[in-house]
Amino acid sequence: MTYVRDIVVILIVSIGFELISQPNISNNELLSHEQAQEIVKEKSSKCWKLREEDPLLALNIGLETLELASEHKITDYLPRLNNYIGVIYIHYLFDVKNSFPYFHNALTLSLQNNDSVQIAFSYNNLGDAFMLSGNVPLALQHTSQSIEIFESLNHLNGIAYGYYNLGLVYRVKGDYDSSVYYLKKARDIRHDMHDSIGYASVLMDLAKTYEVQGLLDDAMKTYQESYDCHRKINNDTYTAYCLNGMGSIYYLKENYDLAYEKFKASLEINLSNNYYFGLIDVYLNLALVYARLGDIEKGEDVLYKAQKYAHKIGYPSKIVSTHKTYAEFYQILKKYKKASESFGRFIALNDSILSEQQFETLNQLQKNHVMQQNLKDAKSSLLAQKKDRYYLIIIIILMIFLIFMIGLKLLSQFKMNAKLQEVNSTKDKMFSVISHDLRSPFNSLLGFTDLLIEDLKLKKYNNADKYAVIIHSATRETLNLLNNLLTWSRSQTGKIHFTPHEFLVNTLFNDLNSLFKIDSSENNIKLLFKNNIDEKIFADQTILMIILTNLISNALKYTPSEGEVVVSAEKKQQKISFTVSDTGIGISDDILSSILTTNKNIESKTGVRNEKGTGLGLTICKDLISRHNGTLYAENKTGKGSIFSFEIPADKQF
Repeated sequence: MTYVRDIVVILIVSIGFELISQPNISNNELLSHEQAQEIVKEKSSKCWKLREEDPLLALNIGLETLELASEHKITDYLPRLNNYIGVIYIHYLFDVKNSFPYFHNALTLSLQNNDSVQIAFSYNNLGDAFMLSGNVPLALQHTSQSIEIFESLNHLNGIAYGYYNLGLVYRVKGDYDSSVYYLKKARDIRHDMHDSIGYASVLMDLAKTYEVQGLLDDAMKTYQESYDCHRKINNDTYTAYCLNGMGSIYYLKENYDLAYEKFKASLEINLSNNYYFGLIDVYLNLALVYARLGDIEKGEDVLYKAQKYAHKIGYPSKIVSTHKTYAEFYQILKKYKKASESFGRFIALNDSILSEQQFETLNQLQKNHVMQQNLKDAKSSLLAQKKDRYYLIIIIILMIFLIFMIGLKLLSQFKMNAKLQEVNSTKDKMFSVISHDLRSPFNSLLGFTDLLIEDLKLKKYNNADKYAVIIHSATRETLNLLNNLLTWSRSQTGKIHFTPHEFLVNTLFNDLNSLFKIDSSENNIKLLFKNNIDEKIFADQTILMIILTNLISNALKYTPSEGEVVVSAEKKQQKISFTVSDTGIGISDDILSSILTTNKNIESKTGVRNEKGTGLGLTICKDLISRHNGTLYAENKTGKGSIFSFEIPADKQF
């Protein structure tokens, strides 16, 4: 039992330990892609801003942000973050060796993203790293590649970086004219961009090139200008570099006291900022001053410190420089044996570094070949995808065009069918009018004509007057029907041409009064015309004559004796209104609704004196009013008459 109990206890403890030791879900995993993207954007900016003020903090922020961007696959920020981290390592932590993997990652990722700007910066940073490690051929190759891309993009900031690095490479190669040329180009771009930090930095290296050229006055002047610029922007690191440069000029001019003052001032700034790169140069320069002053102990002390810091930061070029300065130091002091030993170490180390650089160059060329092949494959794949996309777009465009053409054809067919239907309707209506509405009056004419002829043969004249009146009335009715039919037919076939011109309304009303004077008198109907428009109007007088003729005819047709028909005209704002009002029998609500809402012919109702109609009058009116961009209105007063009116524009809007 004890054994079982022990096992149970062990299991419980083990399970508890496992639960306790389970890793918590990281906050990064709980973030959405959008949240992570916003954090990456913010921290990337913070990392870059802190690189000079607090490089270690900037590095930690950069590494954390890179991890977050990788987890959430925020690919557009990965090359930039790798470049940021590499720059911090190489320029602010003086760790060239650790910068290379990040620059290579930045180049690979930017090639995958097809991000030309980051590709160029990656090449430029690699060129910088190779130059600081002493590999001039690779530095020149990568820097030149970066400039080529930046210039194709017209990226001024990148071009300035490239020219700057290219100037440094040519100085290391010993081509001082080319170095000055590219440094001046970088200086001018920084000046035009109002980049005070970049401008002052380029001046500092331009002065260094003048120095190695032997142009000491130009070098001193340029160092002083750079020093003043860096003092204004509180850049201690580069201020120390300028002081060291000015000390070198005084040393070359054999003014060792002033040289010593500048070197000591530079040393204090470098020590307070732990700027190891600058300390090495100052210690080496101080050693030579001490040699000139004959102080071997202090000289060996600062040489030892320079060598210690050179090994600490791992810069091969600085390590080589310490051995070279050792040889020069002992040579000045005329200790030729030690000078020879130091020079021998310098030669051996330099040869070793050159061999390492040759291997590194071959290795890098192989990496570049693989990278270029991968880039070529990626571009081929991208090109194939683009071709497929283009073909798909072409197919879609052709399909849209085909659908559009089919739609046009169907629309044309639809319009043609509608037109044919309208023509058939017109034909049917015409045949209906001819077979029914016109046949009845002709039958009356024939019947009463036969009666009149028969009575005349029998010399019966009593009914002759009555038959003559009936024949005259039927003839006039038939003529009206024919006129309406012909007008409607012309309207349907587009034979009534719209030709507006200026005329007086009184002229129109006078013509209408003459036309209907006999009919109104015979039927004992008062026909009145009221014109309230004195100026000329712009319209088609013939079409208005047809419209009003039909409206007046209908009014007379449905108005009994002793009735009244009033035709009026007035101007309302930008409209001209014509109204035909009668005191007839009116019109039913259902027929009134059909008149205003449909384009179909309305069945004609027999007039108060048994007049027949075709039902075409109002259809003609609506069609011709629309030619004037006008509108037809109707009011029903059952048992008291009706009012038909229409409005047309008064300002030539046809």
